[in-house]
Amino acid sequence: MTTEFAMPDRARDDTPAAGSPAMRRCRRARAVAASLVAAVMTVAAPASGAEDAALCTSIERIVAAAPKEFRALRDSEYSTKFESWRSSLTLDGFDACWIDDVSRSFWCLLQAPDMAAAAARAERTLAGVSDCLPAARQQQLTETMDNNVTRQITDWIVDDARRLRLVHRYPTRPPGLAAVFLYVY
Repeated sequence: MTTEFAMPDRARDDTPAAGSPAMRRCRRARAVAASLVAAVMTVAAPASGAEDAALCTSIERIVAAAPKEFRALRDSEYSTKFESWRSSLTLDGFDACWIDDVSRSFWCLLQAPDMAAAAARAERTLAGVSDCLPAARQQQLTETMDNNVTRQITDWIVDDARRLRLVHRYPTRPPGLAAVFLYVY
């Protein structure tokens, strides 16, 4: 890959001579800059691909554990507040994942520091799950609740009647807390 850099317009009399040490340093600097740009472009592109691959692998593990009530993913910590077992698997970008002891569902939570962070996580998760489950039927709904909360809900129904649900919850009128949930039923 060759990258060309435009030199700023300047008077010809301050341009280093062709074979001078200054010109060699200039060429080396351009070569190093081009290498750095190429390296950043090469490393940055797979990062989202790697994140997507990790998400897909995790979703496969979660869905595979569903018929046995997610017992394979259950950790030893139990929360009486959530009536849930902590999961040994946590999805990237979420605070924690849990296995609900009442409904026997798997769920992850992100309590976002601000609305922009919640929106960004919801968008990344929506795109990632959609890429992981291209054949799944997808439904979307936005509902505004009476308690100043809006929920954007996306459901994916997979072949064996498993359902995944992404909920982006945020205040209709700030201030308020924003959160993102991913459920697997």
